[in-house]
Amino acid sequence: MLVVIDLPPWHVLAGEQREQGSTLDAADDVDGHLVEMLRQPAHRVDEAPGCIRVFDVRLFLEVGPSANLTGFVEDTMRGRDSLALALDSRRHGGIGHFLQSLGRLWVAGRDFDAGALFAGRGLGEVDLATDPAPRRIRHIDNALNFVRLPDQVASELAAALAMRSGPGGALAPEGQASVLPEGQASVPPEGQANVPPPEGQASVPPEAQADAAPAPLAAPDTWAEPDTWPEPDTWPEPETQGWQPPLLHRLDDTTPGQLTAETDFDPLSDPFIAQHVLYAAQVSDLDAAAMALPVLPLAVSLEMVVEAAAVLTGALAQRIEKVRARDWIAFDNGPETLTTQAVTLAPDADGATRVAVRILRGATLLFEAEAVLGAAPELHPLPPLGAPRAPLWSDDQLYTTGMFHGPLFQGVGRLLEWDEGGLDAELADLPLAGFFGDSPGGGAEGLLLNPALLDQIGHVTAFWIAQGAGTDFSSFPSSIERIDLGDARAEAVGGVRLAGRIGYRDAEDRPAAGPQEARFLQGDFLCTAPDGTLLMRASGWRDRFFRVPHSFYEARYRPREAWYGAPIQAPFEAQPDDVLVWSVPAFPHGFLEDAGGIWTRVLAATVLSQAERATWRGFTGPAKRRRDWLMGRIALKEAARAWILTHYGLALLPADLEFAVAEGGKPYLAAEGPAALGLTPESLPELSLAHAGGAAVAVAAPPGRPVGIDMELLAGLGGAEARARLSDGAFAAGERALLGLDAPDAPDAPGSAGLLLSGWCAKEAAAKALGQGLNGRPRSFVLQAVAAGHRTADIATPDAGVLRVALARQEDAILALALL
Repeated sequence: MLVVIDLPPWHVLAGEQREQGSTLDAADDVDGHLVEMLRQPAHRVDEAPGCIRVFDVRLFLEVGPSANLTGFVEDTMRGRDSLALALDSRRHGGIGHFLQSLGRLWVAGRDFDAGALFAGRGLGEVDLATDPAPRRIRHIDNALNFVRLPDQVASELAAALAMRSGPGGALAPEGQASVLPEGQASVPPEGQANVPPPEGQASVPPEAQADAAPAPLAAPDTWAEPDTWPEPDTWPEPETQGWQPPLLHRLDDTTPGQLTAETDFDPLSDPFIAQHVLYAAQVSDLDAAAMALPVLPLAVSLEMVVEAAAVLTGALAQRIEKVRARDWIAFDNGPETLTTQAVTLAPDADGATRVAVRILRGATLLFEAEAVLGAAPELHPLPPLGAPRAPLWSDDQLYTTGMFHGPLFQGVGRLLEWDEGGLDAELADLPLAGFFGDSPGGGAEGLLLNPALLDQIGHVTAFWIAQGAGTDFSSFPSSIERIDLGDARAEAVGGVRLAGRIGYRDAEDRPAAGPQEARFLQGDFLCTAPDGTLLMRASGWRDRFFRVPHSFYEARYRPREAWYGAPIQAPFEAQPDDVLVWSVPAFPHGFLEDAGGIWTRVLAATVLSQAERATWRGFTGPAKRRRDWLMGRIALKEAARAWILTHYGLALLPADLEFAVAEGGKPYLAAEGPAALGLTPESLPELSLAHAGGAAVAVAAPPGRPVGIDMELLAGLGGAEARARLSDGAFAAGERALLGLDAPDAPDAPGSAGLLLSGWCAKEAAAKALGQGLNGRPRSFVLQAVAAGHRTADIATPDAGVLRVALARQEDAILALALL
């Protein structure tokens, strides 16, 4: 095996200077050099093409939790007879991924020494037939003895501390938590007079001032600009000593009372995003970096609000109010940097301090809320359920029926009872150890809230809907009037009760009888420990409610097993059994465009490869073009998948099938993806595609059997003038006679549209089977015969003789199928 490494002349490998393009043989420890090279910062993926060329490497296996190198090596070796696999993955790891990789090795006919994975680890033998030995319990005595100072010394020390801290500087008000390290006093900056903080607000020390924006936030359209801004000398100085906000990465200014921060989000490396993806947990067997649509949980945005307020005030907010989700915080294009802006508002009449926070992508407002420090009006208790009954789902079904949340967020342990007005659930523990990934403790110790706990409110809402309305829906929070935080940082929440009182609202914001009339949900939620401790309470929680087609519900989260369309063999029952016609119906009017096109984006992220996504995003012009292209890809992929499943028993993911277009416009299945899954180019089906009115139809036929299909909608032909143009432009007089349209007024006659479209579709299907299309010359394909009932038509082609075309009608569509 030879490895050619193309390196800059200065690069030092294994302590030895090597010239550019030097060749290493097996004696040079190729594997070690290659791995060391891939670890060098100089060879990140964005710099790799000019740095590394790897030839004759037949198999690359990555052992580890991230699969970071596999995609890089796969791109480097693309087009060669090689295989790059990861034995684990950060997003969908475990034994399933491991076995899948072993299966791909077996399909590819490759072998490797599995014992090398365990060499040098010093693993001992374990007798599985006997009971394990009891673990030795270790007790670590790390408690320090109390030190009691003499009374006189304690008094002198207390007086000195009081003189330094100034009025109001030692403690946060009762009931308000400080984010400062325990025992640290708040001290005003040198040279600045001691200014008492507003009533109900903790004063803060100045040693590490946070960065902030140079100007107050622009008032959004739903917020009134404050009548008066607090004077600068009454703003608390920002403080982060001993605590760094884990979700605010770069603080940009030091203006008192204001803050601007940047946060870098990466769906691949941030587990709290990777486990919050709409909807499929896995979309590709071949591309470890491909994922469905990652969306930042609203609960993470709430944590960012509380962190921003803590930086500005030095204290923990007691509640969050006026929460508004203005746009999806989705990562369609991978990693992004978002901006957080915050400003301290004038104290309320009751002395509570408010911090207004906004999250933006560039200049686009995504999210806004206010963090509040101070006492709050007491809320009424939640009413009990009116007619409680047992839940319909068992505990083991809760996260296997359409929920998209990964293990980090799966916190509802069981449903207790429900009725038409709400649902009560019991939570399981929600540890945050892996919230930020592989760092010790997951880096979560700096979080001020438990975002996974806050996220459970949305789970209870979804489970309540499913009890009464089934699974064909989606709902996402859009606004919240108030969240009382209580002990919302808790992780050991097993046995905690989360109760929701929920109702449907229509488009006019009136109570709705059920989901058919609903456009929103609104509810109040209470989360309490068994001893009555308040963990959190949400009031005026409002969801946007969506009804979705059942096929969409299934296929969006089970893309390997489920389908958006279905076969339509009945209209073409005379065709061979190995020819598969597949129809994908149009989605309901406005469905794909609703809510910022979220469902179109979910479709694209689920069924398209990353290269196809780039093509789709690059389309300009009418939205119809992007929609038709996407629907066409869905139909082609499903026809090919279904045909391959039937003939080879392989259940493929749609994103692993890509298509190219021949010179005449005929689509064909690119061989690279199927080849990696064990299919040879000679085994791939022939394909053809048509779409109209938002629907698409595709056909798959055996290799070497060219096929063509066409579809037109009756409604698409228009009035008499359009029918007359088609009749005169596409058909000679003899052809019109065969169609029964030889009378002068025939284009105006009832049923003429169906007759015209039958002839037109027959010509289109024949041309597609020849791989060329009509290309503006429909009269070169001549209609020679039409069977009784318009079930078949004979088309004389320019180059291939006479071709018989099958015709069918399905609802308001005319279909034609041609086989060579």
